[in-house]
Amino acid sequence: MLADWQTEVDAAAVADAACRLIGIAARDAIAERGRFRLVLAGGSTPMATYRRLASSDQNWKRWTLYYGDERCVPADDPQRNSWAVIATGLPEKVGKHFPIPAEMGAKAAATEYRARIKPAMPFDMVLL
Repeated sequence: MLADWQTEVDAAAVADAACRLIGIAARDAIAERGRFRLVLAGGSTPMATYRRLASSDQNWKRWTLYYGDERCVPADDPQRNSWAVIATGLPEKVGKHFPIPAEMGAKAAATEYRARIKPAMPFDMVLL
């Protein structure tokens, strides 16, 4: 598959384009399989996209959110990627939301999350 590179004028335009492309992927996946499984990226960069998604019109009950990474800190630590995503309002919209239980420590969390995500694979979209 060839890459389809897109260039945007600023961060807001990137977030708008990402939101649009995620929405298209979601509609296609729901039409084909009845569900959309999205793996979220962490850090501050994608948060504008997640805020835009949360305010968009989607078939939310058919969405499931997973995470590609998490910081191994207590569950209530605001440095967690899942906390930042929750603050966008996105998880309260979707049908299912599965944060990584990183408070268990890296090895235990990886073992548990692997069991959680295995039945969901392949994912419809993974954000990096």
